[in-house]
Amino acid sequence: MKPAADPATETWLLGLTGADHEFDWDSGNLTKNRKHRVEPRDVQTLIGGDFYFAGRIVEPVHSEPRWLALGEDATGRAVAGIHETRRPTARHQLSRHASKGGSAL
Repeated sequence: MKPAADPATETWLLGLTGADHEFDWDSGNLTKNRKHRVEPRDVQTLIGGDFYFAGRIVEPVHSEPRWLALGEDATGRAVAGIHETRRPTARHQLSRHASKGGSAL
C-alpha cells in the first residue's frame, strides 16, 4: 500500500471529535467492520483520540479514493481506518479495519 499526502482531508479528520453525528454508518460499513471485530465506538475512539493520518491510498488503485488513519481503540488495540467518500456532497463515510498486536492491516 502506498499513501500520498492529503492536507485537506487530514485537516478535516483532525477537526472531528468522534461524536455520533459525525459518522454515517450504513449497513455495508457495519457488516465490514464487524467482520474485523470493530464496532462504531472503536472507530469513534480512534478518530476522537490521537491518530496518525497516513494519507490517500494511491497504490493499489481503487475505483473510489480511499484514505488511511492509524491509531488505537479504547482498549489499546491497533486500528487501521480506511475511509472513502461515496457522495461528493455528503459527509464522508467511514469503513474501518482492525487488527491485534500492532499490525496495521
